Amino acid sequence: MHKINISIDDISPHPKSSTKVLRQCRRVINTFPDVKFTLFIPTAYKRLGEFGYPINNYPEFVEEIKALPKENFEIGYHGITHGKDFE
Repeated sequence: MHKINISIDDISPHPKSSTKVLRQCRRVINTFPDVKFTLFIPTAYKRLGEFGYPINNYPEFVEEIKALPKENFEIGYHGITHGKDFE
């Protein structure tokens, strides 16, 4: 049996990133219960030069991530700040 691992970058509280992708992850889990997702999360996310969205300011985001089932999700560190300076 083959194992499937899907990695997703830039999961953060920023509205252009957010945790909306987790709905799609759950759909995949329903079809492939053994799938594993690696969510790469920066400790802060910025766009267009702003510095913002540090995860410690968003406890609901942190709790949502912590509540994910460990058999399907793992967390990867994606840097202190991450994002785009220009769009």
